[in-house]
Amino acid sequence: MKALSSVALRPLYSLGRFASSVSLHSHSSSPLFELLKAKGVLVARLNPGTYILCNSNNVIAKSTKIQSAMILSGFSILQKVGANKNNSGEVILSPKKKDDELLMFVMDGSVDYWVQKNSLLAAGSELNLFHSIFSKHYRVSGKGPLAFYGNGSIVKVTLAPNEESIVRKR
Repeated sequence: MKALSSVALRPLYSLGRFASSVSLHSHSSSPLFELLKAKGVLVARLNPGTYILCNSNNVIAKSTKIQSAMILSGFSILQKVGANKNNSGEVILSPKKKDDELLMFVMDGSVDYWVQKNSLLAAGSELNLFHSIFSKHYRVSGKGPLAFYGNGSIVKVTLAPNEESIVRKR
């Protein structure tokens, strides 16, 4: 398992200064994630029968045909937002603060990642999230899209084989 703060994520999509939006789609049974820079939001386009997991305070709007429920994941409560088998729709999510940087990528299942609990924005339906009672992080595994945000800026650190990096809070 690797911490997000100390590993290069590939592919990694971030909204730079010049991008207006970035789309990310892993395969047909997963939600399509799109970051909209001008609005500072993530749009999750749900295909019939798919869902996302997110923190409930990050959902700002959803299509009328989208259903949601609170679920228990480990020792944490998440919101499951999904489309039934006959409908598709959109969910719009936003971080708590306007200046938080949004990032997203598709996990390929080869590595598990740790995401700070309050930084999770959305996880695709094929990802597994686990949170223990003593942890402030989710262990994320599986294949599919993952979106999260950082308090202010997020820095990508690329490590060479066998290279190590120490990351500490200010």
